[in-house]
Amino acid sequence: MILRNDYFATFTDRPIVTPEAGIQVMTALSRDSKEHVAQTRDLVLANGGGEEEGWPARER
Repeated sequence: MILRNDYFATFTDRPIVTPEAGIQVMTALSRDSKEHVAQTRDLVLANGGGEEEGWPARER
C-alpha cells in the first residue's frame, strides 16, 4: 500500500522524510486472531526482530 504523506503522518509523531533526504518503509501484517498476532510477535523476536522503544504499550 502506498500512502500520501499527510495520511502517513497520522501514524507517527516523527517527521516524514522525503526520498531526497532518506528512505523509509512501514510494513503491516494481517492476522486472523489475537493468538496468531502473539505467535507472530514471538517468532519475530526469537529471530532477531525487536520492538521500538517509545511505542504505546500493546495489550497482550
